[in-house]
Amino acid sequence: MTKVLTGSYYSTSSSKKMLHLRPMKFLILAFFIFSMITFKTSISFSKTYSLQDVAATLESTYKQPFKNNHNLELKINLNQEEPLYFGGANLNNGVFEINVGADILTLPAMTTDAATLILCHELGHLLSGGAKKPNSTWASTEGQSDYFAATDCAPKIFSQMADSPTTPMSARIIAAGQALIEAIYIFMDVPQMPRPSISRREALTEPGTSVNYPTLQCRLDTFVDGAKGIAAPLCW
Repeated sequence: MTKVLTGSYYSTSSSKKMLHLRPMKFLILAFFIFSMITFKTSISFSKTYSLQDVAATLESTYKQPFKNNHNLELKINLNQEEPLYFGGANLNNGVFEINVGADILTLPAMTTDAATLILCHELGHLLSGGAKKPNSTWASTEGQSDYFAATDCAPKIFSQMADSPTTPMSARIIAAGQALIEAIYIFMDVPQMPRPSISRREALTEPGTSVNYPTLQCRLDTFVDGAKGIAAPLCW
């Protein structure tokens, strides 16, 4: 099994009587409310979607190709026993199963789009190709799986769950990568670890030398480069 140390929703409701307002004041207030809702929607990305929505969309997108191309059943399990589990995958008896904690969206900094990258990353262990993890005949490395998540899986899922159609896909994937890496950083709670940032880059390494988890900065670089459609960074 591969494991990753790899949410929010908003709702508005109000029922105020405004009949006493003069027409002009009512129009001004209505315009202000509309502007605020429009602004909030423009930066919310997929916050109105649930983890169940993401899992269902990913399953429906990849289930048939799994069957046709790999003769495997795809199963996604939202784990209730380990509700904050950051993700894992296993292949057994013709079933490729992805597990993620059912309450992962309650973690600080986690978003629905970030959780989508977790599921896409796990899918990438089987589909991304490239170098394999030690002692595994099927699981691609962590860096390769991150790159697959950003370049292949996330665009397919986000295009079906678009809250902000005018938002460039690359910007949405980068924002998801930032949220995911920030959530991991907070969860790990290692103050001496440098906080990952898109304003800097991880140092280069010999390609293929990191078959386990790259640094958090390297993982962020991978999501950014994948979102931009350029070659993966040379840090794993």
